[in-house]
Amino acid sequence: MAKSSFSYPAALVWAAACAAQRVNGGYVKVGSGPAEQMHNRMLMESFITDQSVTDADRAEGEKVRKFYQALTFQILKGKLLSSFDNNALALSNREEITSNYEIAVIASLPDGYERGQKRMSVQTRIDFAKGGFIARVGEKVTANIEVLRSAYSQQWNVYFVTAITDQDQAIFFSFKSALEAGANVKIAGTIKAHRDNQTQLNRVKVL
Repeated sequence: MAKSSFSYPAALVWAAACAAQRVNGGYVKVGSGPAEQMHNRMLMESFITDQSVTDADRAEGEKVRKFYQALTFQILKGKLLSSFDNNALALSNREEITSNYEIAVIASLPDGYERGQKRMSVQTRIDFAKGGFIARVGEKVTANIEVLRSAYSQQWNVYFVTAITDQDQAIFFSFKSALEAGANVKIAGTIKAHRDNQTQLNRVKVL
């Protein structure tokens, strides 16, 4: 910001962060993205200065802010938050934003909210899958699946895939290449284990 000292209403700043996220279609940090693209923090400056956020931006800003305020419940459950989450929680409870650092942090939080919502959605579908386990350990199976998550592990040089079958069975397995979240594919594999509400497969192939 050009001003050396300022105080902005928190609701406006959170709305501006969501407006920047909307315009860029995601979080673009300083020094990344195409040269002609404004990063989210710069866009926020414009939205805050002219107060051109929409009602939808304000509503989204409130949702994002409440998402981080809810981290309080994680603390009450005994969970140890990361320093970033602790900072986000503190900012979510501020009514005035008074530093460039605070604005820079809030600029990244709508993106964190979106990723958090996706994780929660994936976990909910796993927890409430009604199909039960697939077959018995050691059996070979085929299944039509919807990929929920595909996360790369540098340690193992594989992708860990979480999916739901068309029989509403939660499964997970490692795979040599990425499978796009939302993709519907047919696989074959061998049952390795049953864990919680999920079936683990190995030697998986896409058919």
